[in-house]
This record gives sequence, C-alpha cells and structure tokens, in this order.
Amino acid sequence: MSTDKLTHRQERFCVAYAKLGIGARAAREAGYSAHASKQTACALLAKEAVANRVRELRGQFAAEELKALSLADRQREALAEAADRAIKVLLAALDAKGSSPELRVKAALGILDRAGHAPRAEQDAKEVTVRVIGGLPA
Repeated sequence: MSTDKLTHRQERFCVAYAKLGIGARAAREAGYSAHASKQTACALLAKEAVANRVRELRGQFAAEELKALSLADRQREALAEAADRAIKVLLAALDAKGSSPELRVKAALGILDRAGHAPRAEQDAKEVTVRVIGGLPA
C-alpha cells in the first residue's frame, strides 16, 4: 500500500502501533500530544488508510519474525548436529587403544563436561588428569 495518503506523523504512528499494539503509546512516540494520546490513537485507527497501513505493517513484521525464527531454528539444528559429531569424536578417542592416556582423559573430561558433570574448577581437572593417567590401560 502506498503511504502517500498518510502524513509523516501518521506513518510513524502506524509503525509504532504495529510494533507495540498500544494506541496511546504509539501516538506519543509518533509525536502527538501526550495529553490526548488515547483519543488521538482512537481517531487515527478509525481512519481507513491508517487501519490498512497498520494491517500491512503487522503482516510485514510477522513475516520478518518468522524468517528470523526459521534462521535461528536452522542454526540450533546445525549446532546440535555438530555437538553430536563432537561427542562421537570424544567417545572414539576415549575408546581408542592406541591413544595416549592424556588424550583419553581429556576426552572423558570433555564428555563429562557436556553431560553437566564438569570438575568444579580447572585445578580439579588437573588433579583428576594427574591421578588417572597412570591408571589407564594402554
């Protein structure tokens, strides 16, 4: 829809109202008097051109939000797949007979960390590594 029928302030009201959904606040943000903002919002929304523009903007904002959510979902899925692969690598290093004991301990600590069982501090991790390296089967 063309905004030629709307004044600059009316367009600002439409954008604010489409985002906020609160007429009085949208009127104030558009530069209308705070004293009569409720009445101004009501009068503006009664105008067909304003109501149409608000509907148009809400549709645009909804489409943009869906697009952003879709991108975020795809990013979360990609990270979840990468995490699965990383855990498989750690498990393989943990089970590999030819791996050094230090690598195996680091893999075990990595798995525990991702499972929510990380050492309380880096010093604890060092102590565990030092104690366990000598006792791991080769």
